[in-house]
Amino acid sequence: MIRIRRAIGYGVLVLLFILMIALSSPHFYAGPEAVEVYVADGMSSVQIGRVLEDAGLVWDARLFALVSRIRGVHTALKSGRYRLRIDQPVVAVIDTLAKGEVQLVKVTIPEGYSIPQIARLLEERGVTDAKAFETEAVNSAHKYSDLLGFVTPTGSLEGYLFPDTYFVAEGLPVDKLISLMVVRFCEKGLPALGDVNSTEFSVHELVTLASIIEREAAEDSERPLVSSVFYNRLNAGVRLQSCATVNYAIGQPGKTLTAADLAVESPYNTYLHDGLPPGPIASPGLASLQAAANPASSPFMYFVSNGMGGHVFSVEYPEHLAAAERLKQLRGD
Repeated sequence: MIRIRRAIGYGVLVLLFILMIALSSPHFYAGPEAVEVYVADGMSSVQIGRVLEDAGLVWDARLFALVSRIRGVHTALKSGRYRLRIDQPVVAVIDTLAKGEVQLVKVTIPEGYSIPQIARLLEERGVTDAKAFETEAVNSAHKYSDLLGFVTPTGSLEGYLFPDTYFVAEGLPVDKLISLMVVRFCEKGLPALGDVNSTEFSVHELVTLASIIEREAAEDSERPLVSSVFYNRLNAGVRLQSCATVNYAIGQPGKTLTAADLAVESPYNTYLHDGLPPGPIASPGLASLQAAANPASSPFMYFVSNGMGGHVFSVEYPEHLAAAERLKQLRGD
């Protein structure tokens, strides 16, 4: 009986020794090196332990799982990319995963990007899958109506994913990523429109107009003037004839348009259809949103690119044609 008790005692001591080492440092020879590991969504604590063991961050996957269970967080370890030092005690590693202190990716969404462009950028930066993001953003606007305050008439969130710099976790679910961008629009974009009730347009119409201004004007100083041209044309019952809307219709931003392109049947083709298109064609920035709500006062009805980022504005159509021909000769077309 004494020998059995001693054996049990020795076993407990060995277990306590192993746990003591596990709770301190993963290696006797630990150094300050850092290792990046990726914990996939849905992994068990043992599976996570294997990832950490393969990376040299813990001694044994099962021991990692045991310690995380003892600490009561074995089901709370979060997915994502982590940067961990190999001299961290196992408990510190476990706490990091339990808190979800993942590596964040810095992503800047440029002004004037459409949903497909945003999706590709996010995939290139390793944040999310482009197809999954685009599908959610284009088809699921109703899911974000509580954030936005209304459901967009198109059912798409085009124009409402605010162009800004974001710090996001790799593998962040697309709905949370989109929510983050819609919230940013509500925080920054909506105030730029001012008192919408005092204008002739709805929020959706102003964002639509702002997106066209964003794609047409490269210089912030010109945006109110470009806005005035569109206001003048709308008030006169003249079609907007914005090349940017046709580019959106054919899915080729920035393409030099042909006669065939201008004849493409689409509700977004403002050469063929009166008024504003059904919805935004890109994510407008603050300057374009402000210009849409506060156009300059001008008599201009036309503008043509001067090839240097600016535009030449005209009141009458013959004047516009003359400016276009003059610029064409200067370019040597």
